Amino acid sequence: MSKAIAWPVWRTDVEAAAALSTRDWLYAVLGAVLIPPCAALIPVLLIDSAQVAQSNVAAAIYYISFLVLPGPVVTWFVALVGGLLLEGAIRLGLGGWGVAVSLGVVLGSATIVLFQATFSSAFYVGFWTFFVLHGAMTAALCWLILRIRAPEVFKYHH
Repeated sequence: MSKAIAWPVWRTDVEAAAALSTRDWLYAVLGAVLIPPCAALIPVLLIDSAQVAQSNVAAAIYYISFLVLPGPVVTWFVALVGGLLLEGAIRLGLGGWGVAVSLGVVLGSATIVLFQATFSSAFYVGFWTFFVLHGAMTAALCWLILRIRAPEVFKYHH
């Protein structure tokens, strides 16, 4: 008797991958690019400068939110490439959330390497972690949106 895994880390069902439509991919990539900055806008609008001056936590949330806001300007192309790579992985049966997050880490690292020539080394060192985490978060969000839209694709029987 085979057991179905609904949240597979690495493997997915190859035959069920055909159920993913172009609309599913469009929603997943757009959602992964646009949801984080929309969510980051909330603290920017709610936290005023007096709270930032008084609290380190408020200041951290405020400034991290400001870093996420311009995300679509930087990440749209990387998300598109990542979406295509994730589609290929899912069609090969390697579309688990672990694969998606790994792709996000690799693409986040590649993005910061490309920016290394543009910015100073202090910027490069300080924001490497941010780009890697942002890539992992974007890829995980893309995978989650696909998982919600087509759950049958992400059931792996072993």
